[in-house]
Amino acid sequence: MILLPLWFYRRFVVPRILMALGILAGTFLMTSMGDYRQITRAASGFVLDDIMQINYSDNFSETLARGGLEMRNAVLRIDEIDQRLEFDYGKFHWNRVIFTFVPAQLVGSKLKESLQFDTPKPSRNYNPLTGTTETGLVDAFASFWYFGALKFLLLAWIMRRIWETAMAGEMLGQLVYMLSIVPAMHAISHQTDWVIPVWIHMAIFLIPVLWFCRIRNKSVGLPTALQRGSTVPQYM
Repeated sequence: MILLPLWFYRRFVVPRILMALGILAGTFLMTSMGDYRQITRAASGFVLDDIMQINYSDNFSETLARGGLEMRNAVLRIDEIDQRLEFDYGKFHWNRVIFTFVPAQLVGSKLKESLQFDTPKPSRNYNPLTGTTETGLVDAFASFWYFGALKFLLLAWIMRRIWETAMAGEMLGQLVYMLSIVPAMHAISHQTDWVIPVWIHMAIFLIPVLWFCRIRNKSVGLPTALQRGSTVPQYM
């Protein structure tokens, strides 16, 4: 996201060797994200000594051999949903918006809960490890069964349209794309709703700022059109 302005305005591209090294380093560290989150939650903060004791190499080797815990969570939840055939039909997204933007401290927890829909809950024997996710595959499947893949199709289409607008040189398209691309990619690794609160934040805070920027400075005179019959001076 930080380097996207350089691409839009300077067409600067990160060298492939640096990109490859970054992907490898990120993959290596991400396999220990569960241990990292457990430490920060238990200590309510960043504890460098405990973080340095994480066995990153063993976690990486175990992930390669047995797969990640996130995919295990996804398989268990999707299998359970497929057996029960109880779906939320998109209510999940409305509940997430209410959870994010309605403060229980101001309106009360009862009112906040009354604004949310009842959705199927996971079974009691489902106990994911702290720090792991279910991936966006689960909430897509929980909404519309196999047709939940349309969530990813719709998100991809929207991001494609924003990308085309950004590449056409539109500043608004570039700004929206830079703020949307990271949460949009979280639709695969976390949940498909991550980008929706970002767009709502843009509508609340960004649109007024952009509207203010449209106010013209009336002290600057605009060029007037040529009158009929007036001659244009010729220069040698």
